[in-house]
Amino acid sequence: MHVYRLCRPPFETLDGEGARLYGGRWNSTGVPMVYASATRALAALEYLTHVDVTDALVLRVPAVPVPEEENVLLNPRHAAMAGVRAVARRPFAFDDRVVRRRGFTLLEILVVIIVIAILATLVAPNVFRHVGAAKDTTARAQMEILGAALDTYRLDNGSYPSTRDGLEALWKAPPGAANWRGPYLRKEVPVDPWGHPYVYASPGQANPSGFDLQSYGRDGRPGGEGEDADLRQWEAARR
Repeated sequence: MHVYRLCRPPFETLDGEGARLYGGRWNSTGVPMVYASATRALAALEYLTHVDVTDALVLRVPAVPVPEEENVLLNPRHAAMAGVRAVARRPFAFDDRVVRRRGFTLLEILVVIIVIAILATLVAPNVFRHVGAAKDTTARAQMEILGAALDTYRLDNGSYPSTRDGLEALWKAPPGAANWRGPYLRKEVPVDPWGHPYVYASPGQANPSGFDLQSYGRDGRPGGEGEDADLRQWEAARR
């Protein structure tokens, strides 16, 4: 059986002392182990990149860099270790192409950045269009949740929060709300997807017996088109 071990000259001995002192992937500190590989190529990979055995001379273990290959562990304390010897020694040098690939060069990084920038110019318009649609959907979903919380508030207190008390009444009890059983939301009252507070009024102009709840969209002002258009909870509820 031939196995291969790549090491510096001071560590050519087969006593497993280094692994005993510092431990390794397949042995604990205090247990000597000689690490070797089944092929020269794997020995080189292992150089670049814990099982405590006391009753066996040889243990084959999967190699981390190439799991289909095997490393070979030799137990220096085994009686048969006396028959193990190094049959050949020769210098070894890594090819520059192998060592150089440990990281990206500045040129490679610049190339990647340029490619990403080119892709961004191709996909950005479609991405932004979908982002706008997602914010619209999110705002309508949030207003539905707020509407349900307002209905629960009304069941407990007999009426919706006043315009003055606002949506904050869903999170903190307003003055005079003797039957308040909130909070009626799991988190504090959210702002709309564009970072603006939702606009609440009770009684509402569109819903005099209930409430008006809306978002003014991206621009935060009444009116507008596209992403700036107003989103009204009562209109979404009728869809």
